[in-house]
Parts: sequence; C-alpha cells; structure tokens
Amino acid sequence: MNSPLVSIIVPSYNASQYLPEMIDSVINQTYRNWEMLIVDDGSTDNTLSIAQGFAAKDPRIKVFPLGYNSGGPAKPRNYAMQIAEGSYLAFLDADDLWLPQKLEKQVEFLENNQDIFLLYSKCIIERNGVQLGIAPQKPQKGHIFNYLFLHFNIIDCLTVVMRNRKEKNIYFFDEDRRLIAVEDFAMWVFISYYEKISFIDEPLAIYRVHSKGISFGAFSNFKKCKLVLKKFSPFVAKLTLYKALFNFYRTLIYVGIMVTLISVKKIIVDGAINK
Repeated sequence: MNSPLVSIIVPSYNASQYLPEMIDSVINQTYRNWEMLIVDDGSTDNTLSIAQGFAAKDPRIKVFPLGYNSGGPAKPRNYAMQIAEGSYLAFLDADDLWLPQKLEKQVEFLENNQDIFLLYSKCIIERNGVQLGIAPQKPQKGHIFNYLFLHFNIIDCLTVVMRNRKEKNIYFFDEDRRLIAVEDFAMWVFISYYEKISFIDEPLAIYRVHSKGISFGAFSNFKKCKLVLKKFSPFVAKLTLYKALFNFYRTLIYVGIMVTLISVKKIIVDGAINK
C-alpha cells in the first residue's frame, strides 16, 4: 500500500485534561505517515504549552496559536486545512480518541477506491470510560445528499478522512457562529451534494461525552440543524424540503421529551439523595 501523508486537523480550546491522551492515540497509530496540525483557539489554561511540549518531541506535530478565541472549531479547522500538506485530511477534536488502526484502514480504503471523496466510520460513544453506545446506527454510502438532508447528521467528525485538493479545495467549515456544533453537518451536506461518500462499518474512534463539550446540549444544538436545512433548501425539491421539516419537528419533539425526562429523573434522584 502507498503511504500518502495524512494531515490531522485538531482545534483545541481549554482541553488540557484530554489533550495528552488524544495525542497519544495518534502517536500510537499503526499508520505512521501523518502530520498533526493543532490550532489553539485562545486557550486560557495550559493546553497550548502541553501541545508545544509534544511538538518539541515529535516533528510531525505542529502547533499554531490562533491568538484569540474564535468561539468555535470552524475557524481553527479552516486555518489548518489551508496549510495542510497531506493528500488526505483527517479531523480529530482535542478531547476525543482514535483506535490504533483507524488511519491504516481508512487510507487503504481510499487508495483502493479512487471514486470515494470522503470516508467515515462508526465510533464508540463514551462517558467517563463507560461505553454508552455506537454510532451511527444506520450508516449510508454513495450519493447521500438527500438522506443527510432528510435525516440529519450521521457522520461524526472524528471519524472522517477526506481527500485534500489543496489549492483547489472548495470545502470548508461554515464559520457562522449560529452553526457552532453543527458546522460539520453543514459541511458534510455540502460535500455530499457533489461527491461520493462511503464508510467503514466498524468503530475506529471514541467520542468522549462531557459537560464541557460544545455538542453536550443536544436539544439546543439540534435546533441549529434547521439553519442547515434553510441554507441548503435551494438545492432540493419543495417536497423534499417539506419532508425534512416534518422530520425536524418530529425529532425536535422527541428530543425535547427525552431531555425533559432526563431532567425529571435527575431531580428525583437528587431529591432522594439529599433526603
């Protein structure tokens, strides 16, 4: 197998608690030809110094302080994408992890399937070391624009490896602050309109859920998906748009009920403990 360079895009913000383990999960990859571009988004803890310490030991790790806080991962990711030298781009947040064979399996797949632009996989969802589940439940492949538009995001950013067209690249994360936490969904929808997408049907990464993560507020973040639907509504027929809006409100009600039940359960448990 050829060993093309993979550029790993890592936005970081106040992630000192998680950063060392994340970097170790990349260093321990069975695939060795990579560069890691860590773009620090104005951290106020020692995230930047930790990243620079790793960079001093491994020349494949490069650190770029943004100098201010942009408010979300889109700008740091876009900055790194514009300077990435790799034939492939991979995305990993500072608080998540990769399993050892992730890059090896995905690069091999893409090298053998030149018609595929973007490749993703399943991932393990974990909280405090406890596995909560595996996502997505129903991965899709091919030209999946309509599926994404109708069913919302099934592609977890930390599982993605995609081709880098370098100076010809037209795909970047939307920096609209209203889309923070769903900017990746907007990008996958855009890519899926023009490109062929596939997946590896096994978990290759670990998504760590915690209260500091920007994806933690499931209810509020899901509501932002409506902005993505609005953004791409000119790309679809009216009937598809109506179906998407119906699915949106149906799912919004479901998420609202689940959030309410979880809140009520927490109140009951806390009350019992306090007694």
